[in-house]
Amino acid sequence: MSLRMMRMLLVIVAGVSLIVGSATKQEAPLLPPTFDFTPPSQAGPNSAKVTFALVDANYAQDEPWTAVAPFNTFSESLSSDFQEILAARGFTVRGPFQRYDEMTFPDKKGSDLVLQPDLDVSVTSTAKVVPTLFGKQLEATMVVRGKVKLEVRESLTGERMWFKDIKLTPATVECEGKRYADSTQVPASEGQPAALLQDPKCANLFGPVLEKFYTDVMDAAWRYLEPEEMAMVKKQSQEIKTRKVY
Repeated sequence: MSLRMMRMLLVIVAGVSLIVGSATKQEAPLLPPTFDFTPPSQAGPNSAKVTFALVDANYAQDEPWTAVAPFNTFSESLSSDFQEILAARGFTVRGPFQRYDEMTFPDKKGSDLVLQPDLDVSVTSTAKVVPTLFGKQLEATMVVRGKVKLEVRESLTGERMWFKDIKLTPATVECEGKRYADSTQVPASEGQPAALLQDPKCANLFGPVLEKFYTDVMDAAWRYLEPEEMAMVKKQSQEIKTRKVY
């Protein structure tokens, strides 16, 4: 073999090694999205003369993906910032409580109203295995859609007094998942949203989507939770308490 051909062979081997090394390198780390809302103004403490009991933001569906990042931190951050919104609006806040049913009687009696955000959100997925240069790889499409429901209830009876739906613009995320040696079908368990979100490449793509959802929800909640209107709802709730002889 001539020296020139040997050099060419070394270049080819080095190139193939670089490509294979890139294909097998460690996955990128999970990049947590930023969920944060800063109220545009601050009212005085208890200036609204309404005491809210705040219930955590919970998903309406008990699906596995709700416990996986970034969807779990999405709901946790909502609960925290709803507390900040209420305080900035001049409401007194009790809680947050995990669920309404877990509030004690003194908590209910000491509150005028209960704010309960419900996340009526769905994530669906379709997945397939496609051939690539390095074998076969999973390709998935996930769609997230739904709304956030804000419900204000009378604290003792739980009767709904007021509600608003904040609709979310549906979003589609496409990502590449794990590689397969010779499989042509995706195992059912690996094509589900919760399994796909275990791959940082997929989870990271949802970050900007949920950040936009978060901003939309909090902006709307700030507008809707207006002290004068909530004072009227409080008055109506007091009439219910009177009828029920509490």
